Amino acid sequence: MRRNECLWRCTLLALCLCLTAGCKKGMPDDVIQPGQMEDILHDFHIARAMTDELPYTEKYKQALYLDNVLEKHQIKRADFDSSLVWYSRHADELSKIYEKVSKRLETEYNGVTRLIAIRDNKPQETLAGDTVDIWYGNRLYLLSHSPLNSRVTFHIPADDNFRPGDDFTWYIAHAAFPEAGGDTAVAAFFARYKNDSTLSCTRRLAGRGLDSLAIRCDSAYELEELRGFIYYPGRKGSLLLIDSLSLMRYHSEEASQAKGSRPVPVKH
Repeated sequence: MRRNECLWRCTLLALCLCLTAGCKKGMPDDVIQPGQMEDILHDFHIARAMTDELPYTEKYKQALYLDNVLEKHQIKRADFDSSLVWYSRHADELSKIYEKVSKRLETEYNGVTRLIAIRDNKPQETLAGDTVDIWYGNRLYLLSHSPLNSRVTFHIPADDNFRPGDDFTWYIAHAAFPEAGGDTAVAAFFARYKNDSTLSCTRRLAGRGLDSLAIRCDSAYELEELRGFIYYPGRKGSLLLIDSLSLMRYHSEEASQAKGSRPVPVKH
């Protein structure tokens, strides 16, 4: 019995020494390196999200999607499986990889959501903060006399990040070509309350410059939405460059710093 116990202890000690030596040795050469494993897992999760939308009768395609990912990265299935086993036994390394994968997926998701918002002319929820730019469209436009390319429009529904008494300033940089033509554009900015009263501000854009349209909301009313447009009638051959568009929202603490007159609500 003592002999067996001694043998067992020696075996356990040898195993511990082997494990310790293995940890010090680091990552084996045949394990997929972290950078490439990050790329593979990133593509794998995208493929998995796509197959989750497949009907039940086509779920068998999930394996095919994974095979396509491995083929893209020129990795054999056996090498991927063995590498994944190694990473699963080294949680710190796997955690670092998944943290990067999660950030990439979140960034790509936000980018796609923004593109959908631009396509539908409707933003996702605005950013929180006391002083933030809530503009969600392109920053630059080139307008012409063509009816299909003569205007910029936007529509921003109020959300939980809006507060009563918020101030808004829409900044527009512009340059007309040819400048001597005398063509002007019209910019209009509207804020509508839930009681259907409306604040508005309009301005003509001529030549080259930076203009702003400001609306200071009444804290006694709840805001429903913001709307606005730039319209350029222009002549044939004339162009208007709209650049550096931004729409700043100031919460009440910053309201005193915002410029512009306070329009009077008008009931429609």
